[in-house]
Amino acid sequence: MIRLFAALAIPEEIGAALQARQTGIEGARWRPLDALHVTLRFFGEIREDVARDLDAELLAISGRPFDISLEGAGAFGEGVDIHAVWAGVAETPELRRLARACEAAARRAGLPPDRRRYRPHVTWPICATPTRPRSPPGSRPTTC
Repeated sequence: MIRLFAALAIPEEIGAALQARQTGIEGARWRPLDALHVTLRFFGEIREDVARDLDAELLAISGRPFDISLEGAGAFGEGVDIHAVWAGVAETPELRRLARACEAAARRAGLPPDRRRYRPHVTWPICATPTRPRSPPGSRPTTC
């Protein structure tokens, strides 16, 4: 099984702006510039034969250059269960088209549809502390 997603590299100036803000979240594993990307479609854990089919489908997708800009922020998970923080990316028609093309490629490769609403984002720090003590109910976490 292979954990896969489709993504676009972000422009260096956007990555530099994010890197300049990589502070203030205790326990965060900050991402290097070359690991920052706009997620188009998360596929999850898939078999290697399906991954080969998916790769062939994704290679057929093309696009034209377009600008991206950051817009908002959020987290995956809630409270003490936050496992990643993300920087939002303003949705554009070309970005939406690419995300839909990745979804169609996944379906042609035999993967189930992604039922979640597409929200373009850059996953920023990963919060990998599953053994950290839980905060009392109603308190706000101060760590990632």
